[in-house]
Amino acid sequence: MPIRLLVLTLFASLLLIGCTTQRDSADMDDDMPPVGGPPPISTYVYGTWDYTMASLNSSDTMTGLLTISEEGPGRLTMSNGLDASIETQEVSVTAPNFILDGMVQTEEPFSLSLAGSVAGDHMEAEANLDGMGVYLLTATRVQE
Repeated sequence: MPIRLLVLTLFASLLLIGCTTQRDSADMDDDMPPVGGPPPISTYVYGTWDYTMASLNSSDTMTGLLTISEEGPGRLTMSNGLDASIETQEVSVTAPNFILDGMVQTEEPFSLSLAGSVAGDHMEAEANLDGMGVYLLTATRVQE
C-alpha cells in the first residue's frame, strides 16, 4: 500500500508541475496577432469612426462619420450635409501611423488625405480636404 500512495503522490506532483510549467512558458506578444488572425486593434485603421474636425485656418468645426473600408468604397458624412462614398487610392500603415489618400465621390469629386495615428479606438490625424482646407481630426471607433 505505501508504494501505491508514493507513486500516486509522485504522479500528482509531476502533473501539477507540468501544468504550471506549460502555462508560464507560453509567452504571447500582445502586439502580434495570432497566425491568420486580424491585425492588432491598437493599429487597425479600418472601420467606422465618429469624428470631429477643427480647421487649422479658421474657427470652422465639423462632425460626422468616416468609414475606412478594407475592400470597396469607404464613406464620409459631415454635419454640413455631405454624404458620399470614398474611392480609396492608398492606405499605408506603419504602426501606429497611417496615411490614407482617396477621392470623395460627389458631383465634383475632391481629394481627401489623412495622415495620423491610431491608438486602439482613438484616431488623430491631419485631414486635407481639397477645396475645403486642412483640419485636425480626432475620432473614436464606432463599436458595431
